[in-house]
Amino acid sequence: MTTKKYDIILWGGTVVDPDTHINGKNDVGIYKGKIAAIQKVIPKEEAQIIKDARGKIITPGLIDMHAHAYDLSTLWGIPSDYFERSGVTTVVDAGSSGCENYPGLRQHAIKSSNITIYALLNAVSGGLTGGWNMGEAIDARAIDEQGCIDTIVHNGDHIVGVKIRSGAHQVGQLGLEPLRRAVRIGEETGRPVMVHIGEGVPSKEVVQELRAGDIVTHCYFGYPDNIFDLGTKAGEKLPDGAQIVDAVLRARERGVIYDVGHGLGSHSWAVAEAAYELGFHPDTISTDLHRANIDGPVFDLPTTLSKYLHMGYPLETVIRMATLTPATILGKQEELGSLRVGTQADIAVLELEQGSFPLHDYANVERMATQKLVAKMTIKAGRILGKDAYRYWPQSSGVVEQADEA
Repeated sequence: MTTKKYDIILWGGTVVDPDTHINGKNDVGIYKGKIAAIQKVIPKEEAQIIKDARGKIITPGLIDMHAHAYDLSTLWGIPSDYFERSGVTTVVDAGSSGCENYPGLRQHAIKSSNITIYALLNAVSGGLTGGWNMGEAIDARAIDEQGCIDTIVHNGDHIVGVKIRSGAHQVGQLGLEPLRRAVRIGEETGRPVMVHIGEGVPSKEVVQELRAGDIVTHCYFGYPDNIFDLGTKAGEKLPDGAQIVDAVLRARERGVIYDVGHGLGSHSWAVAEAAYELGFHPDTISTDLHRANIDGPVFDLPTTLSKYLHMGYPLETVIRMATLTPATILGKQEELGSLRVGTQADIAVLELEQGSFPLHDYANVERMATQKLVAKMTIKAGRILGKDAYRYWPQSSGVVEQADEA
């Protein structure tokens, strides 16, 4: 077999990489699982396989900072191959498992996945194994601090932080105590805490417990006790002059991170749009994807990113919020979230479709977008993923699709 310089060339696409600030038409060469070249033109005869990326957007592999990938063992989890079909190459499982059942997540989900799965260990020992309507932290005995610390210490390669849900539905009469215990676990292990904010425990009180590097998820939820300290009815805007509470702004100033975590009930158009107008933008865009929202309103990460395009965020900004920024928060920016030559070839190939696309929030409020991001291919460490990897690809372009056998 003739030796080729590249295993794969993505040919004729538009590269959007916030890390290298490349934003324009380029070919991408992949060799031995690494990004080998990004050039205006790479000779096609130098590749084993050439993929026609004309009209497509080539970005670093998407990173979903908040999702649930503990399939079969929790009510929430979905198979990791679902993420593969949406350009996602790295998932942070946000609290599906606690110290009692983390070994199952590692053995059955992390090890068997084609993509990278990291974990935020739930401060609650059993994680999210209960039903939808069961509050996992209403009893203080549910949190085993030492058990969490030990689990993180012995699994530091995959556990990147601590997760706690802090709405009244999850903590009952305990208020801020479960969060405080989660923060103690984070302090003992040198890990950030991601906290789910929700109705019944005001966000202005929650954020005061957080340290620089800790993460607020569901930052645009629409019920009372949100970042505006105002609830909204479906389809209604916030009152004129509504302002984000001072404690939330001060928390950002000292380094607290704000994550979208769309979810089934945690993303309000009214809150997100009001925050946009005030310049309070999310640090990361994530899905909180789980079994109850994969058929809407979330669907996948590209659909969630499309909602931010519709609000007016530039494409490169939206891509950065789902690539470079989460990689940096995870401390993985040298290996993820970038198309720098020499880095692992984790790549999403997307198309920005034009038309009319209904996009919905938690209350089924609709916005009609004129463009939508759709994943066309996912590449992990230089390997094209998924049995449907070629389904959307043009087969009559005259471009080589198979390895050269000459």
